[in-house]
Amino acid sequence: MPFSPTLLLLPLLVVFAGIPFVLTLRNSKATDSPWFWAYLFGMFALVALSFAGPKFRARQAQLEQQFQGHERAAQIRSGQEPSVELSTPDNTIITLWPLYAGLSAATVIAWVVYWRTSRQLTLTTSSPPGRL
Repeated sequence: MPFSPTLLLLPLLVVFAGIPFVLTLRNSKATDSPWFWAYLFGMFALVALSFAGPKFRARQAQLEQQFQGHERAAQIRSGQEPSVELSTPDNTIITLWPLYAGLSAATVIAWVVYWRTSRQLTLTTSSPPGRL
């Protein structure tokens, strides 16, 4: 079985996806925040992307090979030596890393904003009246 970065990401994603559930058990107000739901959506989107990654790589390699085959045929027809290497599932032109990066950034931002707003709410509700 070839090494896949998905195998490293999956345990981390499962652990971090479980954090909101622990928080909801502890604090029922957590589900009122839209940042909580943005974080939860981001985590599950990352998990789904990790599961879909191998299928995407295989399909993307197939599409790129078709395009590269057309390029090679055009080069042969014009009398040139084909210079285009064919894509493989592990080496494609278009990858999922931009999606991973964007979803990761959105998830981290949602978590930080949720954490700060929930922390500010607990600080303001726990302070005595007349003091902030």
